Order: sequence, then structure tokens, then C-alpha cells
Amino acid sequence: MLASAVALAQTIHTYDGGYKELFVAVSPDRAGDIVAVGWKLGGKLFGLVVKLDLHGNAIWSKKMGGIYFPTAVYVDSENNIYIGSISGALVKLSPSGELGWARALPQPCWQVFEWNGYIYALGDYEVYQFDKGGNLVNTWYFVGVNYQLVSSIVAGDRLYLLGWYDVPSVIAVDSNFRVVAAKTIADPALNPWFITTDGSRLYIGLLNASDRSMVVLAVDQQLNLQWALKWERRGIFPLLILSTTPERAVGVTPPGDGSFTGKIANAVYYNGRIYVPLYVEREGGLDGLLVMFDTSSRRVVGYYNISNAVLLSASVYHGRGGGWVSAVGSSLGDVGKQFVENPPPVKRVSLVLEDFSPDVHPEEGETAPPLSVDLVDYPLNSASVDPPPDALLFLIYLPPVIGGVVEVGVHFALVALGLALLVAFGVINARSRK
Repeated sequence: MLASAVALAQTIHTYDGGYKELFVAVSPDRAGDIVAVGWKLGGKLFGLVVKLDLHGNAIWSKKMGGIYFPTAVYVDSENNIYIGSISGALVKLSPSGELGWARALPQPCWQVFEWNGYIYALGDYEVYQFDKGGNLVNTWYFVGVNYQLVSSIVAGDRLYLLGWYDVPSVIAVDSNFRVVAAKTIADPALNPWFITTDGSRLYIGLLNASDRSMVVLAVDQQLNLQWALKWERRGIFPLLILSTTPERAVGVTPPGDGSFTGKIANAVYYNGRIYVPLYVEREGGLDGLLVMFDTSSRRVVGYYNISNAVLLSASVYHGRGGGWVSAVGSSLGDVGKQFVENPPPVKRVSLVLEDFSPDVHPEEGETAPPLSVDLVDYPLNSASVDPPPDALLFLIYLPPVIGGVVEVGVHFALVALGLALLVAFGVINARSRK
């Protein structure tokens, strides 16, 4: 069942079988285990949700008959699991995978997150707020021709929404969804990709449609530009999806007609680095890349190349004993792993961020509200405890961080200090015996 390639601090797990299946989203629980969701593409379509330990072993796995094409997963502070899908389903599971409630949104559900004790679901141009009992609290509607929400991140007391408003845009709102700041990035060749944060500064990823390069820019919490850089690596593909045609789930679609979305692809921040999952074309196939961008030196310090695979999204876990970054996707054959230490250098780019005034208001009947769904419409069947065939999980184990310093360095310093003291005491004792 399990084929693994293990290095000092990284593990690849692939699960080979007779159907084409893949993980598309991943989230940690509070114990450091992993919840991944995905699709089965061969034969009868169904959704998948699997809970895995850090060795890649499935704790439990479920087939979800009514939630085709899951797109998002989030584990809350009580280890409850929330899953969104292209079909618009938003489903809550217990920590053991039992069905709690289900809601049918009028739009695809691209992202689920928790903020101030509420659960939020990100649609194409609406954001839905639920309490944890599944009751709809509020809906906010983003007005604009061809406007598309792509991703979001919470930093401080604000929610930052990355989207497309003729050009890429970023909107900052407070907890009442009052707009605090809003900027457009004045280059129609750039496509919104990801947004992440170190808690104070925001990092925005864009895909340049003209040369398929990655552009990373840093802004403060008022969305003022700090710097912008470009990294070129031939044939870059994040996962970009046409919201109305999930069967065309892989490929780059230029914006301009309102159908462009980059809603599954993401990036995560950990201890001064941004980890960006993507995949690239090569002669005869595709390779998954997990790119590491250092925010202090402002350069790509290296990347993991997973041959015969695609990496679609990532998640990060912080714990007292350490942490991990996980990237999920699909294997396309026999996988291999290589760390590339001398990647192409980054280049400075000139970007203009312009103020704009988005129209955001509570829902007032423009679209249908979310519906409560009979749970029989969402059958939840126990699958084998084996993870789904062809799905891929790539883990990087990371040391804990103390006060911004990696703890392994602290341990090394303490050990060195201890050895030095032992030597000193040994010398003193030897002299005293003389």
C-alpha cells in the first residue's frame, strides 16, 4: 500500500491503486495530525476525507457521496472538520469523522476558516458567516463586473481578501466587513494566486500569465507596497480552476472573461519562509515543486522537486515540540525527491498599487441564501483505512521556534555550553588533585 521515500527531515507518501485519486486541500488538527480532502476521478465520482498521522498512516478515511470535488478543509479549535466543495456544499464533521451538519451554498465554497469564533466560507463573490451549529449569521456580497474572490488570510483584527477586479485586488475588512483599505495591482497580465502573512506583513503571490513566472510582493497592513520580486522557473502551474467547469481542473486560464479563479492554490508561512506548492512541465511529464522563499533575504533559497507528481496546496502546523509543512497532490507514476539548492535568482519588478473603493454590503436577496440540507443527501461511508490510491502527501518536519529562533539552534547552544562547563570543571578538578 505505502511507498515512501525518507530523508532526514522530509517524507513522501504515495498510495498506489487502480483509480486516479488526489488530495486537493489539507489542514492540521490541534494534535498535529493531518486532515486531507480530495477527489476520485475514475469510475463513479465521490469526495474523500482522510485523517492521517505524521507517518502517513490513515487514522480513518471516508467517502462522501454528496460532496463531489471538495476544494477546502479546515479543522477548528475543537478539532471539528469543515469541508467545502465546488458543488457549494459546506459540511461539518466531528473529530472522528461523523457527519454533523451540511449546508448548500448558492456558490462554490473555495475556502473555509475560523475568525472570532465563527466559521466563514469563501464563495465566488460572497462570504458566508456561520456559527458552529450551522446557523447562518451574515452574508457579505462583493459587487463588481466579473469580480472574483480567490483567497483570504486573517492578520490581527482584519481579514484580507485577494481577488480579481479587472486586475488583481486586495481588500482589508474589519470584523463587521467595513472596508479598511483596498488596492488593485495595476497589471492585467498578473493573476491572483495566494496570500499569506507573518502576523504583521502580508505576502501576495501572483502568476504572470505572459511568462508563467511567480511574482511575490510584500505589503503592510494598510496595503502599502514594501517590495516586489519575480522568480522565473520554466513551466510553472499552480492549480487554477474554472469555477463553472471542474472537469477542467488543471491548466492556466487567462483572466478577462470573469471565469478565472485560482481558488485552491495557496502558500503558507513558517519561521521566515513562505512555502509555495506548485507543479511544472518537463519533457515527458510533470513535477511537483515545494518552493521556499526566504522573506529576510528576499530570495528563493531552494525547492523540493517531486518527480512524476503535482503539488496543489499546503498547510503548516506549529507545536511546542516542532512543526511541519505538508503539501498534497497526486502521484503520476513512480515518484522521486530531490532538493535543489541553487535555484534561479529572483529579479526586482516594478508594480503600482492603486486605491479603489469596493462595494461590499450585506446580502439583500441578490442570490439565494444557504439552505439546510437533509443529511441523507450526504452519505458518509467508511472507506478502507488505507489512504486513497494515487494521492500524495509530502511532509517536511521542522524544529520548534522560540522567540523567533529555531529551537534546534538553542538546543545546540545549550549542549555546547554544557560540554564547555564539563570540560572546565574537569580541568579545575584535575588541577585541584595536583
